[in-house]
Amino acid sequence: MLAEKTAMFSPKILLQNHVPVYKLVQLPGEFVGTFPRAYHAVFSHGFNCGEAVNFAARDWFPFGGSANERYAFLQKKPIIPYEEILCKEAMLLSSKNPKKDYTCDPDADFNRFVKGPFASLIHKYDDAISYLKSLDRSLSILSNSKESVSCSICKRDCYVAHVNCNCRVDPICVFHGIPTRNYFLLTRLLWKC
Repeated sequence: MLAEKTAMFSPKILLQNHVPVYKLVQLPGEFVGTFPRAYHAVFSHGFNCGEAVNFAARDWFPFGGSANERYAFLQKKPIIPYEEILCKEAMLLSSKNPKKDYTCDPDADFNRFVKGPFASLIHKYDDAISYLKSLDRSLSILSNSKESVSCSICKRDCYVAHVNCNCRVDPICVFHGIPTRNYFLLTRLLWKC
């Protein structure tokens, strides 16, 4: 189980609590999409060969950000590396022609859906790193060339930056307090910290 969700209960319980419930029958060659913040259950009758894939529409990044925060709050490992995808999309956008007028571009909405969440993510990291720098502790900032790592406390996807300290074996994200005096901040050089 990818998300470790194994409990099922009667749709009647959802209906009694005013949660909309829908059903469908998927025929061969048909696709079913589940939108953000929606849940689904699948029942197979007889022989079945099913496949699922995660994909994102143009306006998915704000939903992905809130899902990422919710998973961290619940201390669940995210299914999709949100930070990594967002940062790579933002870097791809910034590498395009900077003099082009994107307001008339058919991709203008996509640019907005990437730039807003990316700026918010970097601002959040900048605040957390500024706080870490203000502590009376020994801080070493190192470049991080690894792919995403998982925070050992909240399981957050740490693509932008994470902390290694002598108080823990595994890395933690920058959003947790650092109880030790010596630690290393590993960050991708997306901005000057």
